[in-house]
Amino acid sequence: MTMFQPQQVLKNRYRIDASLTPGGFGLTYRAFDLKNNQPVAIKTLNRHLHGDRPNWDEMQEKFVNEAMVLATLQHPHIVKVYPQLFQANGLWCMVMEYVDGSDLMKPLRDGQTFSEAQALKIIGQVGAALHHMHTSQDQVILHRDVKPNNILLRKDTQEAILIDFGLAREVDIGAINSITNSLTEGFAPPEQYKRRDNFTPALDVYALAATLYTLLSGHMMIPGNYREEHNILVKPVHELNPKVSKEISEAIIQGTAVQASDRPPSIQQWLALLGIGQKQENTAPRVLPTVPNQYRKTTIQIPRKIDITQPPNVQKSLPKSFTEDLENGVKLEMLLIPAGTFMMGTPDDEIARCKKDSSDGFRPETPQHRVTIPKPFYMGKFLVTQGQWQAVMGKNPSSFKNGDNHPIDSVSWNDCQEFIKKLNKKTKKSYRLPSEAEWEYACRAGTTTAFYFGETISTDQANYCGHYVYGKGRKGVYRQETTEVGSFPANTFGLYDMHGNLWEWCADPWHDTYEEKPKEAKENGCIVWSDDPIWMHGDGRGEFFVYHSDDSVRWSASNERILRGGSWNNNPSTCRSANRARGKPDHSNRLTGFRVACVSSSTLKICQNQ
Repeated sequence: MTMFQPQQVLKNRYRIDASLTPGGFGLTYRAFDLKNNQPVAIKTLNRHLHGDRPNWDEMQEKFVNEAMVLATLQHPHIVKVYPQLFQANGLWCMVMEYVDGSDLMKPLRDGQTFSEAQALKIIGQVGAALHHMHTSQDQVILHRDVKPNNILLRKDTQEAILIDFGLAREVDIGAINSITNSLTEGFAPPEQYKRRDNFTPALDVYALAATLYTLLSGHMMIPGNYREEHNILVKPVHELNPKVSKEISEAIIQGTAVQASDRPPSIQQWLALLGIGQKQENTAPRVLPTVPNQYRKTTIQIPRKIDITQPPNVQKSLPKSFTEDLENGVKLEMLLIPAGTFMMGTPDDEIARCKKDSSDGFRPETPQHRVTIPKPFYMGKFLVTQGQWQAVMGKNPSSFKNGDNHPIDSVSWNDCQEFIKKLNKKTKKSYRLPSEAEWEYACRAGTTTAFYFGETISTDQANYCGHYVYGKGRKGVYRQETTEVGSFPANTFGLYDMHGNLWEWCADPWHDTYEEKPKEAKENGCIVWSDDPIWMHGDGRGEFFVYHSDDSVRWSASNERILRGGSWNNNPSTCRSANRARGKPDHSNRLTGFRVACVSSSTLKICQNQ
């Protein structure tokens, strides 16, 4: 929803022509300056989305900060801000040049990548802008949100323009600085997740190098904090795109080193690794706009909702995988999923891109929220197979009896519990279904895109109905049956078939949206179950007992359970990492299967609204 409408005139000077953004933290409009007879852009906060927040005044201050920062910077590759800052309808408005062009994410969403020459030209121009920010003022100004979305290409000259200075901050090099930990995962370095640190230009070096990685490969990096916690190495970009030289690939690796001290300390030094030189820039500061006194000095801190504590050495003491011998040559492979945090659900920009007229179909996936997986757990490398089911249960209920290495289908949530009970008795371990949060965390494996492959998917990557497409994907084959497990590429964790093939049962009861999910479950996605799973009780109508945090036992309000991942018969949208579905616990068909998780604890804890 927009604040201003087309043809509305603000301050008897600025005519609103159109909205340029779907609406997030801020709203941007294309407008016309009637006094100077030129097009401009006007940016304001999104009051409909944030106006009822208790920190609304602080958000206004943060917005004014952005205008002040921009006003001090003059550079051909930084969006110009004009010295007019005004209020309309109780909102502060910033007037900027209108850049006729599009951001770098547009071709990436269309499945395109940039050539090495194109990408280096863009990175060189943005790097010059960042160098100016870091060196032209008394204090270093860090952008803190460099990413493809915040780089525009002018339509006429194809020159790069750096935009969106909402997170930009002045810092004192060599001192401990306090800043908010707002960030964009995949482009923010590990130190940006901390609120107090010795922040340096190496922070922007990381983001610019991560942007180059994305432009050349079409992939985003695994979030920086996750890379630091689990010592994950970046896959060299030349292995993803053979047209990229190894020298450029190595420069990206150096620029995205986990430790800031291991990166080139300045933008200039990192650009030199790319073979890009820097010219002396005009450093004359721009005149500040007139700003009310109450907004001249701003300190805004957005507290992090989740304090992550990592048990010492717990992950180092666990093997990365183990194999269960189910006898007669049948094996069950389990992979270690490390502890960490992630954003669960579908972001607003993805909803806006895929459901322009209505977001109702995405409602169960909202609101997106940060979830902590506080301890590592094991998850099945593959869906449970027909051979494994036969070895444990002594029968095969599959509709598709197409081989021992094909996934077991036509099993209900209750059937899965029966299998797990016998598996635990056979192995003396604590197997269970994964929680819904564990499933999405394991599926994403550090990615933030619609699929762990990227913004779209193809039938060369997963088994789904190829008659349909997602985003800018291509139509493919419709196999009309399950495929053997492991037939398609795995994600970063080594898990196969998380998209398509068969729906996968999860342990959680259904909630219509994440708003209804208990706070404790949001902040602790690793719900630990007992060696004895929850069983159906009562009159056979599908009701079951739920143990609450106060150790009482009550009837559950929902008799439906979560299904994730989509199947061979679904369109690709249904197979997204965030997509949710539900089914009765006694329901089964040839679209449903599962994989198991395993933990060492025997504590039972199920979160439920009180």
